[in-house]
Amino acid sequence: MPRTLIGEGDAIVVGLPSGFVLTNVLKKADKVRLATAFAHLSGWKHFREGIAGGTTSVCLLTGLEYCQTDPKLLKEWFQLQSQQPKRIEAKLASPETFFHPKVLIVTFAHQHGDFAIVGSGNLSQGGVDSNTECSVFVQDGDLIKRLIFWFDIEFSRDAAVRLTKKRIEAYEPSYKRNTERRKKLDEEQRLAQEKVRSAIPLWDWEKALKGAKKYFASQKFRDEDYPSRKRGAADILKALKYPEFTFDRQGFKKFFEIGALGWLIPIKRDRIFRSATRIKNGLRALVAGGEAKLPSVLNEDGKFYVPGFRLNAVTKFLAAYDPKKWPLFNNRVQRVLDDFGYSKPRGFSATEQYLAYREAMERFMDACEDGHGGLDALALDCFFLHLSKDIEKKQVNPKSQ
Repeated sequence: MPRTLIGEGDAIVVGLPSGFVLTNVLKKADKVRLATAFAHLSGWKHFREGIAGGTTSVCLLTGLEYCQTDPKLLKEWFQLQSQQPKRIEAKLASPETFFHPKVLIVTFAHQHGDFAIVGSGNLSQGGVDSNTECSVFVQDGDLIKRLIFWFDIEFSRDAAVRLTKKRIEAYEPSYKRNTERRKKLDEEQRLAQEKVRSAIPLWDWEKALKGAKKYFASQKFRDEDYPSRKRGAADILKALKYPEFTFDRQGFKKFFEIGALGWLIPIKRDRIFRSATRIKNGLRALVAGGEAKLPSVLNEDGKFYVPGFRLNAVTKFLAAYDPKKWPLFNNRVQRVLDDFGYSKPRGFSATEQYLAYREAMERFMDACEDGHGGLDALALDCFFLHLSKDIEKKQVNPKSQ
């Protein structure tokens, strides 16, 4: 049964050896390298004894994106570094790119038992225990060497700065302000989720389900449509240069030209690209913050909202990035939903409308999975495209209905 770094929980580490005890392993190690997008004391407490009480050489690297790293943790790292400067070094990651890794590399004096853990969990209680996370335990020597090479480059970058008391003091006010904003945002998200769940529209579920099961069983879906969507999703991520999002004008143009997961009208593309910095920051925010960051990107009063880069473009990326979580929504999808009698909830923001749609599609996909496991947003979009073509034919030739 998969386990977490600290025992039973939802933040699983696939391949973790039986009898693994984090504290014991850290004490016996020759060197520990830890890179985490953000860090909290609640996660660090599970590492504290193994690192502070041992003789292991330690390199700690964390980011400050969205002010989520706890200053109290930074103060503890700084204290450890001050007390044992030859053994422990802590740095803040370079701000030149969006810092988002979660990597632990542990090596031993004679290379026996070297391992790395790479996954989705940050250094927090949720990241190592209670969140739904997935990491993998790696012992392949070549892969570990490559991970060490990557880490050492990040750690030695000129823009990665050594932790100092002044830097922590300069950062702390921003963290406090962001903590208050996060509390407010969390409450707004909770209320929005309740609102969404209570307002999923009624629609002709049985008709849609019957058509979907028939389509998903077809050879055309398996051999043509779905593989085409998979290639398109990969092209989208490549064009936007995920996960750094350092795309230029040509990459943005390519994103618009990719027909998979919805066609974007190019007439306003160059005007939209003038807000490229805001778009990039919005996409980074979505990757880092998920659902909580949707309002900042989709709603007109959002920090990263860009006119013209709205639900169709945003969900085109999201569906390519994580098709298990984010269904695509555009005019073609709406046309099919209209045919099934699905209407947008009234009085909802763009984010709330999308979340209500996502909730409905999650239930729909769960019902479709009988005999068709592994369905996701890419499969759903194949179905919508398939039906939209039928709808267009009926509109051109009403007698065919």
